[in-house]
Amino acid sequence: MNSIIKLYQSLFDFLTKEAIDQKRYASSQAHCLLGILFSTGVAMWSYAVVAHLHISHPLPGIIGYSMSTIHLLSMFLLLWPKNISLAIHTLIGSGFIHQTCFSYFTGGILSNIPIWYSLLPILGGIVLGKKGALTWFFITLFTLIIFLILELTGHSTPYLITDKGWLYAQLLLTFAWIGISTGLIILYNYLREKDLENLSLVNKRIKSLLMILSHDLATPLTILKSKIQNVKEPSLANSLSSPLSSMEETLSLVRQWEAIQAGKITLEEEKVDLSQLLTELSQEYHEKLLKKYIQLNLENLDKPQYALGDRAILKNQILSNLLSNAIKFTPSHKSITLKVIENQTGLEVHIADEGIGVDPDIKDHLFLLNFKTSRKGTNGESGTGFGLPIAKTYIDQMGGSLSFHSHQGQGTTFIAHLRAPA
Repeated sequence: MNSIIKLYQSLFDFLTKEAIDQKRYASSQAHCLLGILFSTGVAMWSYAVVAHLHISHPLPGIIGYSMSTIHLLSMFLLLWPKNISLAIHTLIGSGFIHQTCFSYFTGGILSNIPIWYSLLPILGGIVLGKKGALTWFFITLFTLIIFLILELTGHSTPYLITDKGWLYAQLLLTFAWIGISTGLIILYNYLREKDLENLSLVNKRIKSLLMILSHDLATPLTILKSKIQNVKEPSLANSLSSPLSSMEETLSLVRQWEAIQAGKITLEEEKVDLSQLLTELSQEYHEKLLKKYIQLNLENLDKPQYALGDRAILKNQILSNLLSNAIKFTPSHKSITLKVIENQTGLEVHIADEGIGVDPDIKDHLFLLNFKTSRKGTNGESGTGFGLPIAKTYIDQMGGSLSFHSHQGQGTTFIAHLRAPA
């Protein structure tokens, strides 16, 4: 078994190493293609032999041997021109032509061979995804419709296979289908295990990086902050303290994210008066709002309105972040509105601004850390891209949800959906 694995790995490296290094295609795609080739190759050659010996017309045998050869040679398209799409379409296409010819001479739509067509979209999808699956779905569907029309209009296709040949074809259909499906499942599990191993290594590296950021940089920043406080020139001190504050904010967010991922933060579930909490926030952000000449409107906060959640997290990490973002992306002399709305499932906190709106290119990735979503504010304020993913993670842990709707140049509304006490 080990010798077979070594032989396969040597062939794989020979065919794909240069292309994978050049990022022409992923190694998983190449593994899938070779797995498909070897698992379907035996069936291809077996059907070619059956066609040659048991169909009383030379064409199915000729086509069978020719297409089986092309099917086998398709793997060299991984080596040159290093085109995974061309390789898989050649592989599947040769099988399709072989199957179609065999079907035509063994009863067309009434043959047992068209059932193999159902495998082709699966094979295309395994290597090329949705595009590959849809391509072969429509090709096989079109072919089946032609066979059906021929049968319904009286243009019956010939039945030139012997009884023994039909038996062999039936046995191949049964055992080859079981073998191919089993092989593909084994291949899938193998690749999945490899992906999980790689993901585990990446996660370990990320955790190490977070530890470096959150721990090793803390002391140098503290020393630097102390040095800046001793600078006597006010303009120089201010110019140095601003980027330092941004670095400290980023470090704080990284620590929070590390703590969330490590499960170090335990959320308290308590009744939180949202009206009081939003009123407190409006007072804390009063100076920032004045500085940008932004008007803050408070609506429907004249009575206590209770939701379930961790008050400190809800205030300092979720709603504070949303209000800070609203101020950041709202131009001067515009307004922001805070309000609470009751619904059937709980309460909603709406933070609506008249700002620049969310760029359509980042709308779908706004709560993801692995996409760059940070932008400069209307006064050049910087951002980290950590705030919204952290806010959403916290609110999800509270059993709520975070959503938004936005129109460029017209503003954005973030909605924090929270549970109501029983």
